[in-house]
Amino acid sequence: MKEKVLGVIPARLKSSRLPQKPLFPLLGKPLLHWVWNNAIQMDVFDELLIATDSLKIARICEAFGACVELTSKSHSSGTERVAEVVRKKKYRDYQLVINIQGDLPLLEESCLENVLFQMRDQSWDIGTCATAFRSADEWQDPSKVKLELDSDGQVECFFRNPSTGAQGNGKRYNKDESLRHIGAYIYTREALLKWASAPLDPSETLQGLEQLRAMKIGLTIGAVVVPEDEGSVDTIEDAKRIEKKLIKLKNLL
Repeated sequence: MKEKVLGVIPARLKSSRLPQKPLFPLLGKPLLHWVWNNAIQMDVFDELLIATDSLKIARICEAFGACVELTSKSHSSGTERVAEVVRKKKYRDYQLVINIQGDLPLLEESCLENVLFQMRDQSWDIGTCATAFRSADEWQDPSKVKLELDSDGQVECFFRNPSTGAQGNGKRYNKDESLRHIGAYIYTREALLKWASAPLDPSETLQGLEQLRAMKIGLTIGAVVVPEDEGSVDTIEDAKRIEKKLIKLKNLL
């Protein structure tokens, strides 16, 4: 029997790099609107919703037709927010949960399909995606999360700054091997609830990487490497780049 898949887009107003990022305007629409419009067209979900602790976000999302669940303001990560939703009685039948971070307006469905296939084949607790960095400058950008994989596609480490810290450790850019994390996770229900229930890990807080908590408690994270990805909106420069891509796509429709 095929597992039911719940898609959740967690969103909060606080953002250190881009103020009120979910509502940041791209071509006159909030970033979150673009993320929703892209995800709602995917066939991979049995149900899709936005989870937020902000009434402002909730009202805006409901106005453009999104399904919304209000959540606690106490969560330290998107995964905790997703887990609160999954604990609700009406979502208890979903055995696979996809977390699409709210700054990915052009995420490809094929990425998620490939991860789902590999999760079933490899028995990973959590699956995610990665792609090659486009340049050495992008590799150096701490807003872009890096990862390294073993020969079986399992993640060995995540890090932000390749020049410092135990994980970065002065690693150099390699156009064939330097991988950028794509902010989507597919969890088994059991792994999601275990991750969200675990205590906050100091390294998670220090680096701003929630996935370090999952690795700390022994959950396996595998990643599928895809040929390309338009990336997330973390900075003003990202927003300008994505707007150019959206204009091009609109002109092709």
